[in-house]
Amino acid sequence: MRVSNPTPGMGTIANPDVSFELSPTGAEPSAAPAERRGNTGNIIQFGTNAPSTRQTLPGNASLTRDGLISRLVQLLKNLEQPTTPSTQPPSGQARPECPDMSRTRPSVEQPTQVKETGTVGTVSGTETSDTPTKPKAADADFLDNSKYSAPEELKKYDALVAHLPPAEREQAAKELNRPIAAAKMAAEGKEGSAQAKDFIEANPALEKALDTSKHGGKCDGTISKNDYKSFIKNMENAAKAASKDVEAYQKENPGADPQSLAMVRSAAMLRANEPLAKAGNPDKEKSVGKYITDDALKGLQTGNPGLSPKLAQTAQTFSQPGFLHMLDQGGFEGEGLALHNADKKISTKNIDDWIKKQAPKNGGEFASMMSDAATRNAVANVDISKLNEDVFNHPDNYTGEQKAAVMIKLQETLEQVQGGSKLRKVDKTSEALQQKIAQLQTDESVKTYLDKAVPAQEETLIASDPALKEAVNERHEDLISGKALEQDMQAARDQAAKDNKGKKPEDCKPVDYSQAIGHMTAELQLQGDLKGKDNVPTTSQVLDRRPDLKQEIDRSYQENFVQGKAAESALKQDQKSDPKDVLSQVDAKKLAYEDAIPQSATTAAQSGYAEATMKALTTTAKGASVIKDLKDAGTLPKDADEKKMTGQQLYSQLRDNVEKQTSASDLGKGGKTLLAGSGAVSVASLLSVSERLNNGDTAGAAKAIYDGAKGSAELGKLGYNAVAQSLGKDASAGLGRMAGAVAGRVVGMVAGEAAGLAAASAIGAAAGPIGWAIDAVLAIGFGIKAIIDAVNKHKKQETFDHNVDPTLEQFGIPKAH
Repeated sequence: MRVSNPTPGMGTIANPDVSFELSPTGAEPSAAPAERRGNTGNIIQFGTNAPSTRQTLPGNASLTRDGLISRLVQLLKNLEQPTTPSTQPPSGQARPECPDMSRTRPSVEQPTQVKETGTVGTVSGTETSDTPTKPKAADADFLDNSKYSAPEELKKYDALVAHLPPAEREQAAKELNRPIAAAKMAAEGKEGSAQAKDFIEANPALEKALDTSKHGGKCDGTISKNDYKSFIKNMENAAKAASKDVEAYQKENPGADPQSLAMVRSAAMLRANEPLAKAGNPDKEKSVGKYITDDALKGLQTGNPGLSPKLAQTAQTFSQPGFLHMLDQGGFEGEGLALHNADKKISTKNIDDWIKKQAPKNGGEFASMMSDAATRNAVANVDISKLNEDVFNHPDNYTGEQKAAVMIKLQETLEQVQGGSKLRKVDKTSEALQQKIAQLQTDESVKTYLDKAVPAQEETLIASDPALKEAVNERHEDLISGKALEQDMQAARDQAAKDNKGKKPEDCKPVDYSQAIGHMTAELQLQGDLKGKDNVPTTSQVLDRRPDLKQEIDRSYQENFVQGKAAESALKQDQKSDPKDVLSQVDAKKLAYEDAIPQSATTAAQSGYAEATMKALTTTAKGASVIKDLKDAGTLPKDADEKKMTGQQLYSQLRDNVEKQTSASDLGKGGKTLLAGSGAVSVASLLSVSERLNNGDTAGAAKAIYDGAKGSAELGKLGYNAVAQSLGKDASAGLGRMAGAVAGRVVGMVAGEAAGLAAASAIGAAAGPIGWAIDAVLAIGFGIKAIIDAVNKHKKQETFDHNVDPTLEQFGIPKAH
């Protein structure tokens, strides 16, 4: 008979319905096949599967019915005696209720041989010699070729295997379907049921998922019909939801690059297996929670030989700290982000929302995402719990790795603080965080560490998924040939045509290639990290090989910036933002162009841009308010008639008067000289200087002057990335408002001010961003796009305080309450 039991170590008999018949010579019990599990959880087989082996008691005419029952009871007790060392817990200790998936299982190729020995009178045992060899757990042909894996049963996986070669798709779908097929076959109780149960037992995550399916995650040691039914339903629904996610993503983003699509499919693979994946924890847990945990992901990677290799691979990918955090925070933004701390738990909603709202849609977004995840990986194992504000007071006493970990923690906290801006007054807290972050961003040991660690982690992350690695490698040729840029430029033209449909010519937006250029730069940075920076060209070098693309970008540059259409259009389109911030965004886009075509950034072009920008302020109500503020502050003459003045006249007056303000302020000789001797400082920079001086912020004004002058003076000869590396806090001249120096791989934007900054976001991607930028254009979702109106505000304030206060206290940063 076969001994099998759904609960390891319980020592009960699964089939209690035993019938007996007496032989003519005496008592000969005939038992229906009974099943139970041995103490190690392996199937212990006695004799063949069918027909059942008869155990014959020698005839004894005087044997009474009670005596017969007594002997049978003793015989059954003997069968429970293990002949190999027992793995039962010592007397008095409770047995684990859930399968112990961390135990070492004997090879399933060599079933345990059990010898029955007689211990009562005339009962003699015989050693079984006809026990068949149990198939390997990974041998699942009986499932793959069953009616439960028919083509119609596999359709739910179509979207998850569509990228595979046609000859591989069916088998991949069958492997994904094995948990459902095994559950259906086992539940049916017909031919193959026992083999299906063997398969389930040999794959601990599947066994645990089934055992807990109908009990709210609670183990009861028995896989009931309701467990089977619930698991099958949940798995089928999960597979359908995952396919729907992929299909919706592809419909919404038909031009998505293969790298981004590979990431989406990988996340969807986890979504399709969520009921199984959350049971992957190999510990002796008595229950399975609602979420996929980091321990569950680690447990799925080994020890489940019959499950799809693609599931184990996906588990490996998302167990990486950077990717785990990405899905852990999937869908959270704004206030939601402020109220949720990362907890290493992934819900189905996290995955669905990440795919829908935050997954990369093009190569630049993918590169930025990879850099973000790699940066998190680089500091994942650094313990900063005992560090405090001494890191800032005596930075030389700490390693670059430690300071990088602190910086990233502060970046996360800044993200949450900004998200809670409607719950608390966060200005002072935000400013203090930015100052601390900026200090660490400019620390040479931090930059040195990240410059080395991030590329290594990018390589590790990409190598964790063969499909992802293949997509990244294939992308290289498209990048260096200019094909990828050409496609992104076409997408920009299509977007402009869509946005301008039905509008008057004067209201149309000009085509903007800054995102396309930024995406290109970001991808080339990633490729350089993987292949060596000397083996990958710059964006400018790629364009030198593609004069057709270069000419089109130069034409767009002249239209957008030298002629001023970008500033004019931006001021008209964005009526809600501060005009100074709008102009900073335009500055950032301009700088992206000039990285790609540095020879176009002539002195005449810079002057033309400044004058056109100034004139653009007179074309909108928002711009007119800026002119009024300048007059009220004395930065422009009160009697100036801006309607009759040219852009050059307006700019000259603004520049002259800001220079007079600096002369009257305690800026120091360096700041005054820079402004007086520099070229055409951008309007946004001059507005920033004037505003700071009027507010008494002389230090900030001096910094803005330095950034603006240095940016415009060095732009033509150094190019976009070089200037980006020279800019510091509030570098409004070139990059909008940056939270810190863009040096090496360190970059971050002031939260809440970066939405819409295509080029500034791209700089982050190109430099290997930490990614805490508010990235609305790249839509990666690492920042704040919107703040949800407060509901139950007091409770939210408490949650917010609980989330951010510990870090603020630890590093001596003022709280927001």
